[in-house]
Amino acid sequence: MVGPQADTIRDVIENKAGRVRAPIWFQGQEFSAWEEGGRLVYQDEFGLLDLSPPKLAGFHQLSNSGLALAALRAAGLLESEEARVACDKALRSINWPARMQPLYEGKLFERLPENTEIWVDGGHNPGAAKVISAFLADLTDKASRPTFLVMGMMNTKDPEGFFQQFEGLAKHVMCVPLTTTAAGRFPEELAEIAQAAGLSASSHETLEDAISEVVGRSLDEEEAPRILFGGSLYLAGEVLDKNGTPPE
Repeated sequence: MVGPQADTIRDVIENKAGRVRAPIWFQGQEFSAWEEGGRLVYQDEFGLLDLSPPKLAGFHQLSNSGLALAALRAAGLLESEEARVACDKALRSINWPARMQPLYEGKLFERLPENTEIWVDGGHNPGAAKVISAFLADLTDKASRPTFLVMGMMNTKDPEGFFQQFEGLAKHVMCVPLTTTAAGRFPEELAEIAQAAGLSASSHETLEDAISEVVGRSLDEEEAPRILFGGSLYLAGEVLDKNGTPPE
C-alpha cells in the first residue's frame, strides 16, 4: 500500500516491488480515501465504505486512514459487517499523543492569554512540517490568529528544511533546549537557522521563558495567539508533562 509520493520516490517503490514480484496498490489508483459531508469515504475495486472521519486532526490523516483500510482489505480483514463496524469505532476513538494534539487545560495552558489555541506535535522533519503548516494555514484561513512556534530539535534533524515550511505563516519562533536528551541543538543555533529560513526567531533558556515571551508578544495582538509546540517528540513530551497532561 503506497500513499501519495513524489514521482522519484514512487518509481523506486514500483521498481523494487517489481523485482521481488510483490503486489502493489497506489493511493489514487487502486484505492482512494476522501472527506465528503463530514464523513470518510473509502473506495477500491471491491466497493465503497462510508465511515466516521479519523479523530486525529489534519487532512493527511484521511490519507493515512485510507492506507490502513487498504491494508486491511488486502489482508482479507475488511469483508464482514462486524469488521466495518470495528473500523468505524477505531477511527472515532483513535488517540495519538503529540500528533496535532490540542490542549484545552493544564498548568501551561493557564499561563497563556485567555482563548489561546494550543497544538502539540512531535513532527521533526520537512515532510512533517509541510503537513503541519498546511493544517495551520487552513486554520488561519478559517480564523486568523497570530501563530507562534515554540521549537526544540535534535542535532540529527534538518531544522532549515523544517522552518522553511512556515515562512509567511509563523509570526515568531521561540527556540528552546531539549531537557531530556543531550542530543538537542542549542537554542541560539536553532534561532539562527530559523532566521536564515526567513523567520523571526529568538532563543530562550527554558520552556517557561518561551511561554513568557509568547505572553508578552500577545499583548499587542487583537486576537488570542495560536501556538504550536513542536520540532521534537522530546519537547512534546516535556510540554505535556509540565502541563500536567501526559499520555495515559
